[in-house]
Amino acid sequence: MGGLAFRVSAPELRAQEIQGTGDIAVVVSADNPISDMSLATLRKVVLGDMTFWKNHASVVLVLRPEGTPERDTVMRVVAQMTNSQFKEHWMGKVFRGEASVEPLTLASKGLMLEYLGGRDGGIAFIEAPKIFPHIKVVTVNGLKPGESKYPLR
Repeated sequence: MGGLAFRVSAPELRAQEIQGTGDIAVVVSADNPISDMSLATLRKVVLGDMTFWKNHASVVLVLRPEGTPERDTVMRVVAQMTNSQFKEHWMGKVFRGEASVEPLTLASKGLMLEYLGGRDGGIAFIEAPKIFPHIKVVTVNGLKPGESKYPLR
């Protein structure tokens, strides 16, 4: 992957621990200090109401295209909107000057993870079985993909 370094330290959730669950994992760049997020905080990130991480890096939201399991789950569970409502929400934020751009949409999981790896503030959603071995996975409400009450399924 030419120059990208994914780092996973011992206390962090490792991708191989959740492979095969079918759940949608929240992944962040290796340098992001976050390891757990509440569903409410995750919603603020997805809706653009939280724009900076605790380390002062800008939040960079990366999504899969409409019709993918990741996008469908994020819209239904996190944003609680249809794709049309989500698009209108973000166009309004940009129009009002509350955001400079809409979230980035990348068709390829590989491109998404490569982009994420090079951004301190990056966050994305990916099917747990498709996670690359050295990505930092964030728990949601203290739960990891595969656990019975994990919300992103």
